[in-house]
Amino acid sequence: MNIKCHRLDFSEALQEILSVIPSSSMIPMLNNVHVEIHNNQMTLQATDMEISLIEKLPCESESDVVVAIPAKLLADLVKSMKEEDLQFELEELKLSLHGEKNRFFINCYDPAEFPALTQVNGNQYHIKSQDFISLFQKVIPAVSPKGEGNIAFSSVLIETIANELRLVTTDGQRLIVAKYWETADLSSLKILVPPKALNVIHKISQKQPGEIVFTVSDREVSFAIGNKLLISRRIEGAFPDYTRVIPTSHSYQILADKSELKAALGRVYLMVKDNSKKINLKVSNQTMNILGNEQEIGSGEETVAVESQGGEFELMLDAKKLMDGIDGVEGDKVALESNGTMHPLIIKEVDSEKYTYVLVSLRPK
Repeated sequence: MNIKCHRLDFSEALQEILSVIPSSSMIPMLNNVHVEIHNNQMTLQATDMEISLIEKLPCESESDVVVAIPAKLLADLVKSMKEEDLQFELEELKLSLHGEKNRFFINCYDPAEFPALTQVNGNQYHIKSQDFISLFQKVIPAVSPKGEGNIAFSSVLIETIANELRLVTTDGQRLIVAKYWETADLSSLKILVPPKALNVIHKISQKQPGEIVFTVSDREVSFAIGNKLLISRRIEGAFPDYTRVIPTSHSYQILADKSELKAALGRVYLMVKDNSKKINLKVSNQTMNILGNEQEIGSGEETVAVESQGGEFELMLDAKKLMDGIDGVEGDKVALESNGTMHPLIIKEVDSEKYTYVLVSLRPK
């Protein structure tokens, strides 16, 4: 049977599908994309057994088709070709792909062996994709890649309180809370989601902005945006009561120009990034002194004008994590708060509760 589709649309969908395909798996079928064609609509599916992605696009086909095709090989071939439209022929489990001057044959697999995907039914939540992705970008720095044995370190907490949606992450050294307010009251929600699922949503929403509709069931959560649907398992476990580690008052507050402070930190960070990554902040007389010192390399020092309240104080911090926190602030100014040398540093937006970044201070030498 003959199949025809627009190459660029097909290639873009396959590249997004690859973001779900596992880099290594004990189940060979997971290296394939499940392709189903019905009524001139192509549905692509991929899964790593934790998250699954489904994409739909138009095509022309003489009859219905269901087949499993090696995903990476198909994606690379389609991406490398130059034709505007692609022609396929499928005979049993052998796919031929051809353009004007080329022809390739791919051995396919029985689609019956592909894992069945779950249909998610439950409460639905609506949010503009740019708002949701903005929240995710703010909190992703505090997700530990390997989890370090704590389920909270390798997950993203999504919860609603009244008309407020929150995303929360922690890696044990910092805590990030990003908030979004809706005009309507949101149903109660508190779930843990793998960060990979939100990374995929981030990727696909950049090319197809609009509204994200996410649906929550007892075991899964799905995110729908346009003709794309991502299904993710919910992570089982309890996220710590993060509100207990956010100070309700502060002894010291500093307001600084965001760009100036970030640039100064970046220069001093060059002196320490390959070793301790530690810097000292000393606040005195409406100035902040930033010092980085590595005995075998050298030292760097910057002075930044600030607006400070509470008098003199000093903190030692991880420079990279400090800069990550400042990156999440919207606006030209950044607010820094602390209760002293051995207390955490709180990074906020000026006159806003949308973003809170709690960074543990280090013990001075």
